[in-house]
Amino acid sequence: MIWLLALLAHAAPGWTPTSAKAAEAYNDAVDLLNQAAPEKAEKLLKKAMKTESSGMIRQIHAASVLRQNRADEAIALYAELAEEYPDQPEVWAGYSEALFVGEEFDGAREAALRGIDLAPADFNSQQAALQADLRFGDYDASRERLAEYAKVDGSGMSSCLWLRWALETDDEGVARQHLDGCRTADPNAARVVETAMAAQGWDWSEAGNQARAMGADRYADLARIMDLVSQGRFDEALVAANAAIEAYGDDPGFRLLRGLTLIEIGEDDAGLADLESVFLSEDWVDAERGGTVTGIVTAKSKAAWDRNVVTAVALALGIYEARGQSEQADELLARTKARVGDASTLEVARTELALLRGEKDAWRHAVAVVDQIDVNGQNRLGELMFNHANPPAALVTWAATQAPESALRNAMAGATNRGEDAACLTLAEAVVSRFEGSGKVDAIGYSCALRTGDLKRAGTWQARALKSKAATSVQVQNHAVLLIQAEDHAGAKAALDAGSSVLDDAIENDLRAFVLTALGELDGLGALAAKPGVKAATRYNAGVALYQAGKVDEARPLVESACPELEGENKAFCEEALRAMQR
Repeated sequence: MIWLLALLAHAAPGWTPTSAKAAEAYNDAVDLLNQAAPEKAEKLLKKAMKTESSGMIRQIHAASVLRQNRADEAIALYAELAEEYPDQPEVWAGYSEALFVGEEFDGAREAALRGIDLAPADFNSQQAALQADLRFGDYDASRERLAEYAKVDGSGMSSCLWLRWALETDDEGVARQHLDGCRTADPNAARVVETAMAAQGWDWSEAGNQARAMGADRYADLARIMDLVSQGRFDEALVAANAAIEAYGDDPGFRLLRGLTLIEIGEDDAGLADLESVFLSEDWVDAERGGTVTGIVTAKSKAAWDRNVVTAVALALGIYEARGQSEQADELLARTKARVGDASTLEVARTELALLRGEKDAWRHAVAVVDQIDVNGQNRLGELMFNHANPPAALVTWAATQAPESALRNAMAGATNRGEDAACLTLAEAVVSRFEGSGKVDAIGYSCALRTGDLKRAGTWQARALKSKAATSVQVQNHAVLLIQAEDHAGAKAALDAGSSVLDDAIENDLRAFVLTALGELDGLGALAAKPGVKAATRYNAGVALYQAGKVDEARPLVESACPELEGENKAFCEEALRAMQR
């Protein structure tokens, strides 16, 4: 009897990891870096490099070193990679980032431009070049480069770089032009800019200008500080708040803003003292009617102010809880409710407090108001779903069906990072159903579907990823192998056909020869199995199939070439088969 050998793992050298174990290590390391765990990623990669030192493995290892602020080591690692793999744009982008962190700014820009020369549409290289340009204040060069990038960018990420450029140059028009595109491509990046626009950003500047034109200097200064806080310019906000308190006395509005700002820059004691001077005052609940913190030109700016009140409350609640002052936290919640009523955003703050306390039903507050919260509360809830595990099914359903795009994408990212695969898959499908998808979402959907064990849905996502050019050689290879392991050889053949454009030729030769052997499709199999990259086990299997079909002349060379490369029992089987063919 002639035995067939199982599919052997791949371990071909080069840029792309080919063994299943190496690919798994690479993917796990990427996940760890996304989870801000570079030490764990480095440990994992060092172990992987003992058996396979492909370029991708080494590149992500260099990134893990850089994330630990070991810039000199990272620069040395990237320098070696750049010499060995000069045609890989991701190497030059990483090299640029390492040089930038090491304060070698000229070299950082040169490395980034090298990456752009290789791949003008590569986001990481473009981002690195912009970072260097902004460091030098070279706004004209960066504008021209971004304009060229936008012509070839198929991901939408050029919009996010335009937003960064706009923030640096205070160009509101450019920011508004590109905000929607960045929301689609990377909602986390867009959210940074959204806080500097709409009701909380440049509109605050507009409100301040209107107030100043009306002669309402107090409100104009309040709006100006709100603008700075909303843009995260806390050092400037603190200076302005101190000046305003000196000018206007203990106005609770300025005290609240200063307290919020102090906490944001890490001065919790001073910040909490300011907030308590507002929260614990007898007239805080009635402060609106006293006119000291309201009348900020428009209803929109008034609503934005109340959101900042709740933000300040949420910060204070977190400090109280961290200090074991639960009674103070509960009292502040009650006082805030008396001031803002049944504000749904306050219920989101209560949810956050309950999560900090580790309450089993912590999410109940948000569930109760999820259909009433405004867009800011919705986005904050999305952030909580990003940061905290196991949101209930009601909130997953809400995120999938009703949440604004940024909240939905945050919820999806949180489920992805924590391995909540069923929720991740539901939310990823919602993103592409309700909003325009992206290659990044396609890759997430594929990974989550795969981890749920649903190969059919994973195949659908892989088709999307191939269309959006997000699929990698490793992904296509792994998917085909999983289908082979599930004995779905027809599906594996279809996967190879669909992903042929991204597969390494040697890997494709081996997998396709194995699949055609399993399917009994023998025409041309002899020539295919003899191609570079086909493993000894695959050649042996193909040779046996051809021999059993009576194609001895095609079979014998394959088995003859396979036997010397096999070991142990497998080698014995091969030699027995060869003797049978020679009789």
